[in-house]
Amino acid sequence: MTGTVNREEAHALREQYEAICATAENLEGRRREVRHQIEDPIARHLLQRSLDKLTKSSAVLMVRLLRHLE
Repeated sequence: MTGTVNREEAHALREQYEAICATAENLEGRRREVRHQIEDPIARHLLQRSLDKLTKSSAVLMVRLLRHLE
């Protein structure tokens, strides 16, 4: 480790996380379709929170961080 930022690697990682964000957006649309089929309100609520909290928000945060490193 040199303590410096490798801008090419940061750029490549940002692109990967942007792809994750796009996938999460696609899953979000599919999740909405499935949500309407679930009758249990607790299960519906858990499904709604799952993508919001885990996948998309983490990926968006990484994209923002990596933009600062480029």
